[in-house]
Amino acid sequence: MLVSLRNELPGGKCGACDFRYSCGGCRARALALHGELLAEDPKCLYVRPQGRLPEAALSAPQGSDVAWEPEAEERLQRVPAFVRGYVKAHVEKQALQRGMNTITAEFLASRRPPALAGLPR
Repeated sequence: MLVSLRNELPGGKCGACDFRYSCGGCRARALALHGELLAEDPKCLYVRPQGRLPEAALSAPQGSDVAWEPEAEERLQRVPAFVRGYVKAHVEKQALQRGMNTITAEFLASRRPPALAGLPR
């Protein structure tokens, strides 16, 4: 069950959603109402805008060697596990675009969404 959660996309509108990797829908509701863990989330009200493509799996470019300072790695571990891989790949991609090969705690903090800026780190 855990392997399928990690490696498979949910079905229905959750699998085609533009937030399919960063959200994925509620698996508990899918299981309770459909009897299937990877069914679509029946309570999700989000409607994907017409013409908008589903979210692609984000990963750092192949062959990129981006190092993480220990303090930055520690901060990354505080990111919720279900979105940590996405955050890591996004930060590494931004660092590479800026010509950086090491992620510092300061750079990671500067990438924090504005809505979370005032929360404790």
